[in-house]
Amino acid sequence: MPRKLTKPNDIKIFILYLMERMGYPLDYDTITSIIIQDDIVNYFDFAQCFGELEDAGHVEKIAPDAEDVKPKYRVTKTGRAVAEGLNSVIARTVKDKGYRSALRHMSLAKRGAVVDQTIRLEGEGVLFKGTIKDPKGLQLEVSIRTDNEYQLKQMQSVFADRPEVILKGITALLTGDLDFVFGAGNDE
Repeated sequence: MPRKLTKPNDIKIFILYLMERMGYPLDYDTITSIIIQDDIVNYFDFAQCFGELEDAGHVEKIAPDAEDVKPKYRVTKTGRAVAEGLNSVIARTVKDKGYRSALRHMSLAKRGAVVDQTIRLEGEGVLFKGTIKDPKGLQLEVSIRTDNEYQLKQMQSVFADRPEVILKGITALLTGDLDFVFGAGNDE
């Protein structure tokens, strides 16, 4: 599992790297989601580092146009040079996991879906709850109790990394699509 980034410079490089790889301006909420979703960066570190990137001129705010409600941000030429020059500081596994997760998040996000998960103590175990909501309403809500910490971490990781596969898999199980469950479902 990729390590957690705690050094401000590493976090800033990671933010610039992912924003640049996405290839188009993003609103603040989307940037926040793609950066913190794998728990590689915590929210408070992200918020502080993002503000510093904007203050330093590595990220710039684009005024919303008629279609956009929220302002968007993009990496500046200076930020791009920093990201390209220093991205080798961040482990490849961290960058790859972050980028794959960002792409998955964005494909759901383009449909307007929001992926969320919560955990809470339940008896002698922990209740994991994962949801996928889109503009039409709740797409998926799944809850499962576990008393095994390893199992909980796996549930959190897989739900964050592959929500579309979870949705397809549960749909396949409930509709009896055994080809997906036991065969073709392995290749997204």
